[in-house]
Amino acid sequence: MALRKIILYVCDRADPVLHKLRRLVLIKAEGQPSVFRVRLMRYRGAAVRLSDGCSISKGDVLLKIHLHNIHILQLLHSTKSQIKKTYQIYRLVDQALPALGEYVQQHPLRDDIKAICGITMIDQLVERLGFEVKPIKSRAFRLLKYTTQTPIQLLATGSFTDLFKKKNVSYLMMSKNELLQYRPKTKRGDGNSKAAEERQAANLY
Repeated sequence: MALRKIILYVCDRADPVLHKLRRLVLIKAEGQPSVFRVRLMRYRGAAVRLSDGCSISKGDVLLKIHLHNIHILQLLHSTKSQIKKTYQIYRLVDQALPALGEYVQQHPLRDDIKAICGITMIDQLVERLGFEVKPIKSRAFRLLKYTTQTPIQLLATGSFTDLFKKKNVSYLMMSKNELLQYRPKTKRGDGNSKAAEERQAANLY
């Protein structure tokens, strides 16, 4: 899809500038692709209580997580199956979460950080990674995030059809304690063979 290649090229060129403007920190892990970029934020949404008892209120310090979408899409450019793409992203995030926990543990404000928080249009499989999906109450904020997430959805699927399907935009949250205790559910090297990748992808559903 020529348009997809053009959008990906433009996003790739603009990404370093946006990275600096948003003051994002890239989370690096030895031997693993860098899939998380983060920054501290003050939570502005409605009060939330997570399953482990962690309460999040307006003004609390959270670590805002952003998937390094352009980098991930480049890693997956040769994968045609949407199911395989889903599994590969699942595995990348699963393997990257411990490094994110180390970053929080070593942060000067680690005692103030209550949880990690992201925005997602994908509810599928995130709970297997330990995240909890929480609704965004503000209609204006929900619309804003839907608008900013849509180009990434187009790049990921390569299909305009999917853009017209109704999708929810939600918070993705995990308490700091859950993050620090997280252990990967996949192994390094999972999916290196075609048969292994197909087997693991099928097991997610």
